[in-house]
Amino acid sequence: MPLRDEDGNIVKWYGVTTDIEDRKRAEEALRRAEQELQQLVDFVPQHIVVLDPGGRLIHTNRVAREYTGLTLEEFQSLDVRGMVIHPDDLKKMRAARERGLAGSDPFELDARQLGKDGIYRWFLWRYNPLVEEGRVRRWYVSATEIESRKQEEERVRQENVRLEERTRIAQELHDTLLQNFLSASTSFKQFSVNSSRRAALYIRE
Repeated sequence: MPLRDEDGNIVKWYGVTTDIEDRKRAEEALRRAEQELQQLVDFVPQHIVVLDPGGRLIHTNRVAREYTGLTLEEFQSLDVRGMVIHPDDLKKMRAARERGLAGSDPFELDARQLGKDGIYRWFLWRYNPLVEEGRVRRWYVSATEIESRKQEEERVRQENVRLEERTRIAQELHDTLLQNFLSASTSFKQFSVNSSRRAALYIRE
């Protein structure tokens, strides 16, 4: 820092040296730990994504990169969700993700994701925060394919729709038959009454 005279001219410089060795060691230890974590998650047979507190992508593992056909640099620089999430699911996913990242609790969401083979499949994303001193430091996200589960849910839903339709048709048939029966019963009663009257008249005659 400069020492100036009354005219503003520098007459001396003062310097202060601070030992930051401990800080540098801590930063290096953290860097090595993150590198080791990235190498570790590459072996997990699920899609794994690491986000900063605001949701910016830091790392994605080998399984996720191979599934989408994108590089880590493309994951970090592109609007990946806009590229790989089904258009019908994108708005819902973005809204749920924004709400979840605003807090510090685990959350999950599902959507269809595009593979490099050009096929959309259902995935379940689970977001788990790393919280230190009351603040989210990282978000760890795992994605599990649930295509078979979704297909089964859709099969059950369609079965329920068909069952409801059959029930509705059966009810309509029942109501129609009942109405016809009542109508026939009423006609038969009226016929019986008229026949009895005609018989009585015939007997008197």
